[in-house]
Amino acid sequence: MTLMHSSEDVLKLYQNIEYSKVHEVSQPSYIQTLRNEITNLEQERLLVIIDQLKQENEYLKYLQHQRTNQLIACIEGIILGEKSAFQLQDISEEDPFFVLFEAVRLLQGNIRTIWDEQKSLAEEHRRIREKSQREVETQKIHLNAILENSDTAIGVIDKEGMVVEYNEQMNKLFTTMDIQLEYGESVLACIPDPLKPIWSTRISDALQGKATTYEDHFSCRNHNLVYEIKFFPIYKDSEVLGSSIFLRNITQTVKASQRLHIQQAELQKVKQELNRFVYSSSHDLRSPLTSLLGLIAVAKDEKSRDEVTHYLEMMEKSVLKLDGFVREIIDYSKNSNLEIVSEKIQFDTLISEIFDGVEHMDNADKIRKDINISEEECFFSDRRRLKMVFNNLVSNAIRYSYLRRKNPFIKININVSKEKARIEVTDNGQGIYPQHLDRIFDMFYRATQTNAGPGLGLYIVKESIQKLGGNIKVESVVGEGTTFFLEIPNLCPCSEN
Repeated sequence: MTLMHSSEDVLKLYQNIEYSKVHEVSQPSYIQTLRNEITNLEQERLLVIIDQLKQENEYLKYLQHQRTNQLIACIEGIILGEKSAFQLQDISEEDPFFVLFEAVRLLQGNIRTIWDEQKSLAEEHRRIREKSQREVETQKIHLNAILENSDTAIGVIDKEGMVVEYNEQMNKLFTTMDIQLEYGESVLACIPDPLKPIWSTRISDALQGKATTYEDHFSCRNHNLVYEIKFFPIYKDSEVLGSSIFLRNITQTVKASQRLHIQQAELQKVKQELNRFVYSSSHDLRSPLTSLLGLIAVAKDEKSRDEVTHYLEMMEKSVLKLDGFVREIIDYSKNSNLEIVSEKIQFDTLISEIFDGVEHMDNADKIRKDINISEEECFFSDRRRLKMVFNNLVSNAIRYSYLRRKNPFIKININVSKEKARIEVTDNGQGIYPQHLDRIFDMFYRATQTNAGPGLGLYIVKESIQKLGGNIKVESVVGEGTTFFLEIPNLCPCSEN
């Protein structure tokens, strides 16, 4: 309506102008009328323009609201990382929001590319993390299997000395000592009281960064055990966080080492004995043979029967000396190689056999024999070795008797109990000088060259007694006599039961 009204005004204005050209009209009146018409026309046009501006403004507000909502929806989708974020509609270049829409659309594309790359990286990171976790779990399983199946007791303490980890072997070890390991408990509280002070020092050293190794002896349920103990500090960025503790049972290793040491000592002893045996036997075997050959050569040219008889007696002594040496070698071999054969021992019969066997020795008949046997129990042992022992002791007592003494004697006292036999063999002969007492049991050792034998007798005595699990001691005073003290275990089956 406003637009039509405005056209009528314009038409009326043109009519007035044409009318003024044909008719004479008062100039002022006409001008005033024209002015009024123009003013009305301008007001109408102004109203039209204002109305148009209002409409355009309302449209712009609507468009701005619509575009703003689209931009907000799009940006929210970008921020939230939604792959299917709100898509901006296409608009013409004349649209006032065209540049902004294009910028956001470009941003959306860039962010989507970044988002896709980030998602790909996140997926790769997740895959790597899961793989790493699986590997860590596998390593933990393997490590746990190693720890639990190890024969070494393993534990871990923190820097406060508290137990944070231990394997089954560690638990078993402390269980045998009636000690229950507890997580979070001080390791010193789990250590036997006698070892607490030294373990306190060891733990302190380990927590100061010192790796150390020790050896401890434990008494567990009537068993003496030897453990090798190692402390290793645990570091993180040069800081000591705690210590690992390894306890390995080396009881059998220590015993094997001790056995090896004993065997090496025995081997060295055998080597020395063999060297002495080769040296002494070559001399002791050859000496009587040389004497025998010399006497035979002299006797061949001798015409006197009495002289020949004298030479034969000397030959007999050489043969007996050689026979005695061979017998001692045989006794030594028997003691070294024959197994122990336990049988019931009749000491009276055994001693009688011994004296019957030495009656051929010089002056044997001049020595008084004093035998005392007290048997509370039956005695079982190796008769062959006992006979060697008594034979050597009695032979020595006769050989080194002091015949100038008014009443030379050999006294044997035997006391048998359930556990052992105590035996004393005493003579009042020449005696042994103190400097020889520690060596008379050595192989081929001779305390005197008078009536010298090969030097195997007392060595065989000691070796035989040790084979039987016994021991021997000697006391002697020069010019007064000698006493040998023997203790020999009773191998009676009843004593074992």
